Amino acid sequence: MRNIDKTTIFSTKYKHWEENLGDIHESYESTKYHKLFYKDVIMNLYYCQKGVCAYTEILLCDDIFFDKKHWKDEKYIEPTPFKKSGQLDHFDPTLKKEKGWLWDNFFMVDNTINHDKGTKKVYSFLKPDLKDYSPNDYFEYDEEKNRFTPHSKYIKENEKYQQIYQMIDVLGLNHDTIVKHRKIFLKQAKKAIEFGIHSWENYPIEQFFTAFEMIKPTNQSNK
Repeated sequence: MRNIDKTTIFSTKYKHWEENLGDIHESYESTKYHKLFYKDVIMNLYYCQKGVCAYTEILLCDDIFFDKKHWKDEKYIEPTPFKKSGQLDHFDPTLKKEKGWLWDNFFMVDNTINHDKGTKKVYSFLKPDLKDYSPNDYFEYDEEKNRFTPHSKYIKENEKYQQIYQMIDVLGLNHDTIVKHRKIFLKQAKKAIEFGIHSWENYPIEQFFTAFEMIKPTNQSNK
């Protein structure tokens, strides 16, 4: 789960509206506001997230659909044909009722992951758009099991370890389906690199960025 930069806003009409809502937002479920801003929000998020799930990094939307050329007069113009997956997630579910349109609380995530996450408690230090967030501070990757684990600098009895361990589950980083797809992707990537088709530095990676970086050999001079 890499750091996400959400500072690029194409739909400034939405952002200005959101910033002027004050302490209590309009109802997120409002049909009116969904019609006005929902598509702009989710496609802007896909642009910021490079088309992948914010948490698991599985590919949800091809870059041809979230390219900035599809924006006109601060609105997203849906191309034909149009394909995407994923759902809009409120990272902190407790904010949805009164701050349902808060940009800072939005991410696009895999459908199953969003459903399983539901209203479970989250720890804000693992919010991927924080400026000081880095996956290397909190996670390690077990290549043999193809699973993320809390960083070894935290002992199991430590509260931070338990929080990271819980968030790995809440955010679906080791969901069975995700693990399966990630395993296949990394295996194919390593094979292509082994046979010299690509190198670690130029492999055309479009998903599972964090796991790929974590399994990359430290010394690549002979890779």
